[in-house]
Amino acid sequence: MGKKEVLIIGGGISGLSAALKLESLQKNVKITILEKEKRVGGVIRSEKEPFFFEKGPRTFKISRSKELIKLASFLGMQHEMIFANEMANSKYIWQQNALCKVPSNPLAFLFSPLTKGLIFSLLKERKIPKVLQDETIYDFISRRFNKRVAETLFDPIVKGIYAGDIHKLSIRACFPALKEWEKNYGSITKGFFCASKQKGRSLFTFKNGIESLISRMEAAFSGRILRGEETKKIEMRNGKVSVSTNGKTFIVDHVILAGSVQAMKKLLPAEPFFSTIPSYPISVINIEYDKKIAAPKGFGYLVPSNAKEKILGCVFDSQIFPQQNTVANETRLTVMAKEDVLEKEALIALKKHLHINELPRFIRETKYKEGIPQYQLGHVERVLAFLENFEKKCPQISIIGNYLSGVSVNDCIKLAHQTVARVSSRLDSCKIDTRASISS
Repeated sequence: MGKKEVLIIGGGISGLSAALKLESLQKNVKITILEKEKRVGGVIRSEKEPFFFEKGPRTFKISRSKELIKLASFLGMQHEMIFANEMANSKYIWQQNALCKVPSNPLAFLFSPLTKGLIFSLLKERKIPKVLQDETIYDFISRRFNKRVAETLFDPIVKGIYAGDIHKLSIRACFPALKEWEKNYGSITKGFFCASKQKGRSLFTFKNGIESLISRMEAAFSGRILRGEETKKIEMRNGKVSVSTNGKTFIVDHVILAGSVQAMKKLLPAEPFFSTIPSYPISVINIEYDKKIAAPKGFGYLVPSNAKEKILGCVFDSQIFPQQNTVANETRLTVMAKEDVLEKEALIALKKHLHINELPRFIRETKYKEGIPQYQLGHVERVLAFLENFEKKCPQISIIGNYLSGVSVNDCIKLAHQTVARVSSRLDSCKIDTRASISS
């Protein structure tokens, strides 16, 4: 028998992680990545000229990056990891026309203006009955604490991660640890206190930008990467999978779909599951000043929905990782906003929030129309049901991506590795199922 062939559709962090993992598990498999763009890496992009900026993900927490750290070690990138300035542990929320520091420990939580009047809620929180079923983030936090905590504290945090609506997003899908704390401790307060004792909370990145991780992954992969190949159709044929692009047809033993949820809606229009996951488009605005700006010391700040501001928040890049500054005394900021926010509106917001009156030396906006997947109420259950059904119907096709079980880089790597382990077992078993057909 000749080599088995596997096609990976999508060359972002999920697709590249799957390719490298499968290559390490299967020495006799021909692996090809199809990427519709001219570059791989998806939203991971590091810009170095004229100044250093990340246009996508930028920081990782050690305690939540097990798979990413293992990958970096495999690629020989341990010595390229750099760690955040200690001041990056301080984060702020725009509240009542001022930046208020987010409490970082139980004691600060009690006396923060952001959690004013919360003591009574904390005292009674451990007596609140558990709710096993899924809830929206707003309902969960309001039930265990109060509406003010939901709107003042959790709303901006959710905006910073998902750019989404706490009245629609699932607590189980977005913050599974909180639901586990309720289940295991009967108290979010106790869970928070126990978690605060854990080590490894430092932030890190890579000296030459996160895109250097993508470059190393691409260099380590010995298979083919075909750029500019947009997949148009996929169907089952006699135990094989046929994939048609804008110019070629591939007949392979297995396909791993690693594209965005928007791409899946087009590729698998008969599957209603993908329509249950909306995405909010966002803008990332990188700004550089040729002087030190008198901003608070810390990571950055977030803006709650009830503040009715134009932006979602701002990251103080030059404070977090001064090692990446191009010139001395520069200030690098990244503003996150909704897609329709203009550069000048971002500057107006910074003038209001940080009292910056100077014009920047550099400003550039990047719009992400596909944005961030929204894990709405019932998401976990829908994902489990869909994947179980799809695997039975189409065992030669696997699905990975940031719209399933986590939006972070580490989540994407973890899911890719877990999925590839199952794919490898299937390839070893040589089982063929010709029942499936997903022709559109």
